[in-house]
Amino acid sequence: MRVDVYAETNTKAMQARKRSCMYVVACDTKKGLATIGDYVENNNTYAGAILDTINKALRRIKTGSEVHLHTSNNIVIDMITNWIDEIAERGFCKKNGDPVANRDEWHEYWELTKNMIIIPEPGPHTFSSWMSNELYKHDIEIAKKAESATVYASE
Repeated sequence: MRVDVYAETNTKAMQARKRSCMYVVACDTKKGLATIGDYVENNNTYAGAILDTINKALRRIKTGSEVHLHTSNNIVIDMITNWIDEIAERGFCKKNGDPVANRDEWHEYWELTKNMIIIPEPGPHTFSSWMSNELYKHDIEIAKKAESATVYASE
């Protein structure tokens, strides 16, 4: 069965920072397109946040699926396409023995995808604009809740 995973974040800033992410898992069924998604709050780099978001989506998918991973994060796409097997063989370490960035997340990705066919799909995707808009609205709601909590605490 083909399953599509779409992952976005509210910022593409490379450095580690607090960010909101979102995933959508989609597949065709007898009744039409079925989707499920969720928000992921994260304090990581852009690549780490996207990888963590992808892993959360992958946990919802049965093994044996053909999974198309859609993201604009070229670091994650490159690692999946060119390096994942090699770093897994080295225990998720670089050639010099140092752990790769986001080692635990890459190890989880490796375990989750062992019995899946993974097809990376780089660049903007079907849900890109919608997800960006939803993340913007989500961030506004978080800010409002934080502001309300601050006002309440100071009273």
